[in-house]
Amino acid sequence: MAAILEQKTYTLLEYLDSESRASEKHIFIKGKIIPMAGGTARHNEISANVIAALNIAIRSVVDQKYRLYTSDMKIWVPARERSYYPDALVIAERPNFYEGRKDIITNPLLIVEVMSPSSEDSDRGAKFYDYRTISTFQEYLLLHQEQPQATRCVRQGDDLWRLTDFEGMDAVIELASIGQSVRLADLYHNIDFEEGM
Repeated sequence: MAAILEQKTYTLLEYLDSESRASEKHIFIKGKIIPMAGGTARHNEISANVIAALNIAIRSVVDQKYRLYTSDMKIWVPARERSYYPDALVIAERPNFYEGRKDIITNPLLIVEVMSPSSEDSDRGAKFYDYRTISTFQEYLLLHQEQPQATRCVRQGDDLWRLTDFEGMDAVIELASIGQSVRLADLYHNIDFEEGM
């Protein structure tokens, strides 16, 4: 992970104010501001495909309103005093923003992370642990960058999650949180896994 910005401890509001003026993204971990690594072309292409596929999926739901956000929206994890930028997130109905702000959400339903080899341990480990402390969070979708492979984690109870792996372009992922499915072929549309990116 990137170096911590100075050694000063910041409040969340100081971080949010600083982030609103920053040219690069940072995460917030217990008073520390940490620069995020830039994404690769492949990461960005997969993220764009995720947004497109989720947008289609949530628009076809007639009895529930969902909202979809891109990687520019932050999530606040109050129990762990952390803020992250997921690659995509879906909420049910209306967003709950931290202290009336419009740039940090507290009620994610579905979170999607596109994993790089350097972020996989964190995405599967510490970050997932943090996300699980949010009561509205029901489903986590982890996508690999190096092959068409995904892991879906669905909340079954307070401390119980069911993990299912999917592999290959023919795989279909049923997203329990929104009652819709997405195909790996759509999430990895136009991705050339033979190219190094």
